[in-house]
Amino acid sequence: MESALLQNDRKCEFPGVSVSHVSSSSSGEASPVAVVSAWFAADRFGGHFLWFGLPSLPSSAIHTDIGTSKKPCSKALRIGFETEDICKAFHLTFELWKQKRPRTGTGAFENRSNVLKCKFDDKIEATSALMYFHYYGQLLHQQNMLQDYVRTGTYFAAVIENCADFNGRIVVDVGAGSSILSLFAAKAGAKHVYAIEASEMADYACRLVAGNPSIGNRITVIKGKVEEVELPEKADILISEPMGTLLVNERMLESYIIARDRFLIPDGKMFPSIGRIHVAPFSDESLHTEIAIKLFHG
Repeated sequence: MESALLQNDRKCEFPGVSVSHVSSSSSGEASPVAVVSAWFAADRFGGHFLWFGLPSLPSSAIHTDIGTSKKPCSKALRIGFETEDICKAFHLTFELWKQKRPRTGTGAFENRSNVLKCKFDDKIEATSALMYFHYYGQLLHQQNMLQDYVRTGTYFAAVIENCADFNGRIVVDVGAGSSILSLFAAKAGAKHVYAIEASEMADYACRLVAGNPSIGNRITVIKGKVEEVELPEKADILISEPMGTLLVNERMLESYIIARDRFLIPDGKMFPSIGRIHVAPFSDESLHTEIAIKLFHG
């Protein structure tokens, strides 16, 4: 088993992790700290493990089963990270690997929803995706976006001032978040709105929709990725807020296009339907000097 594990490629590696054994005594004192790499890997038999060791010395590596093993643990480890962000990334990765289970007879993985690897998984590394959805699943972040009067007001005006486009139509809200755009579409007379949201914000969206029964009965919140979910009917309109920094950051536009290809009728409409990037050169001597100093000092 050990040789089979060592032959696998490392996945989701975290270098510079400090590890020490915790004493079984009541004092809970830790042994001397070793700085190693931590990584997650699967063996060819379908087991999934957390490894600690030195990349330059594979024989020194130790591992623990993070799958369905019921074996009692005889040792406890104290793990330290350089930054809080790395710690959060490790925790999210650990939870992801705990939720995975091997397919019978193979070493491949599938998650609890039993869906095949989709286009979203091809474009974004699993840990990055977890952190992304964790970020957008926070109420504070959604509050910041809702309080952006220019952003929210512009979408409200675009929908309400084009009621003829929405009245009696089927609408899909891509990356619905709090479902605010779904509520706008329903208010404009949409026959039904499918609000697709992959983060935990979908649960709050359900509560927000339920709190507006006069229009909420025409909104269905679907928790999942637009690349994976299935809808009972095609959409006349897609609505979304897919713009990131410099338009393309966060790669939400790709999901928006996938939603168009999967759900929109041939002559359907998209809100928004066009985006522009305006670039202008500028010079800032102080900023140039600051960056140069950072590069020089590593």
